[in-house]
Amino acid sequence: MGVDIARYRAQLETDEEFADHFAAAKSRVSGMDVRFLGLEDPITRSVLEIYASLALDTLVFNKFETH
Repeated sequence: MGVDIARYRAQLETDEEFADHFAAAKSRVSGMDVRFLGLEDPITRSVLEIYASLALDTLVFNKFETH
């Protein structure tokens, strides 16, 4: 992407280059099909998240470094 995103939101909102990337991302997301599941068990939620990302080949959008 080439845009420094390690800034406050107010700073990013004034960056025209970031605004172009953000608009493209919003457009892409608005065209996605979304489903919600209410899962109470945190282990089941975690396993489902990993399984779904592998089954749907969405690893480019799912980063598990924070888990």
